[in-house]
Amino acid sequence: MHDGRPVVQGRAAHVQALVVNPWTNWLTRRFAAEYAAHFSLVLRGLDRYRLPIPLGGTSNHFRADARLALGGWDTYNVTEDADLGIRIARRGWDVRMMVSVTEEEANSRLGNWIRQRSRWIKGYLQTWLVHTRHPLRLWRELGTRRTLAFHLTMGLPTLTTLANPFFWALTLLYLCTGTRYVQALFPPASLYRGAAAMVIGNFLMIYCMMAGCLERRLFSAVRAMLSIPLYWALMSVAAYKALFQLLRPGRRHYCGAHGARPRRRSRCRRPAGGRRPGTRAGLSTRGHAPLRSSQALTETAANPSTTSPRSSSGTVELLAVRAAWS
Repeated sequence: MHDGRPVVQGRAAHVQALVVNPWTNWLTRRFAAEYAAHFSLVLRGLDRYRLPIPLGGTSNHFRADARLALGGWDTYNVTEDADLGIRIARRGWDVRMMVSVTEEEANSRLGNWIRQRSRWIKGYLQTWLVHTRHPLRLWRELGTRRTLAFHLTMGLPTLTTLANPFFWALTLLYLCTGTRYVQALFPPASLYRGAAAMVIGNFLMIYCMMAGCLERRLFSAVRAMLSIPLYWALMSVAAYKALFQLLRPGRRHYCGAHGARPRRRSRCRRPAGGRRPGTRAGLSTRGHAPLRSSQALTETAANPSTTSPRSSSGTVELLAVRAAWS
């Protein structure tokens, strides 16, 4: 039971992930801080208030029958886990956070990081656009509070990442020329309120990153968060790359290449059948089953013990959410 309510059949659970190489270089320290704030603060808050949780990371564990009822993965979405998290919420089920971690290696090379991040942002845009095709239906299924949370977590962050360069350009124009040109675009009241919002907002974002580092005991990374705006600039580069890819749809996308040693760039193309190379149908750690793969999902639901996932370091294996939650 949790808050007096049973966790009934068909609910799904998400297990946190933890970056294991935060000290490789500047990029991995910011990546680790971002993950710490996201998994330790943001997702916990969404879980506490029963808001839609966009799944992500390497530690998603589902009931096979619940995933069968949802139709499996959307193989056309490059962040199919985030899409499934929203579909779970629209069905009226819960995604719960568990006090467990799995290890994930952060990208330490800039080019590979931009390719990976652009794929994530493209997937968030896909998910947001797909679920807002029928906004009234979305509102009826989620309710007002959860619909607002969906837009604030899936749509607004991506749009602000795209808009950031324009605001930075205006700030630079103000610093270089004063109010001579900027006041022609914005009245003084709007200009100074916007400047105050920019300063306070950036301070709060840096504070959240620092809090995430403290939560994960990444103490040496706290001071490094003062340079996080440079990381946000890289995110804007990835966002425009994602927008370009979204406007020119194709089946090819980049998979993250991990490892401390340089490796050849990995390009993945999903085959026509929908399955990713090197994955199998049924229930696995992330459950990469094709969309509407009802036969494989039915077999998994009937005999889940035959497809038990391998446990990685710190991973809680979860084939069915029936246990009580503390």
